[in-house]
Amino acid sequence: RGVWLSADGALAGMKKDAIAIESSTVTPSWSRELGGAVAQRGVAFLVIEKDFGYAIETAGSPSAAPTIAAARGVFQRAIESGLGGQNMTGVVLQFTEQPS
Repeated sequence: RGVWLSADGALAGMKKDAIAIESSTVTPSWSRELGGAVAQRGVAFLVIEKDFGYAIETAGSPSAAPTIAAARGVFQRAIESGLGGQNMTGVVLQFTEQPS
């Protein structure tokens, strides 16, 4: 928590409209807590696929958070394509030409 929320943590140094990326393994409650702190500061919060699921669950449905639902779909396709173990790199690989 201190890495993000302390007086000299990552969030303290972020300007409004910055994008925070949390890609470690965290609990749903911590994702929600950090998401709330980030939102209060006016920063966008990018998380990995499972956390997109928590956000959609909190919103109530995919239609209540269509951008998050679309982003989650990209991560889910990476997982289905066997690229899920590469996390964000797997998403990038979906959109790049691979050598044959």
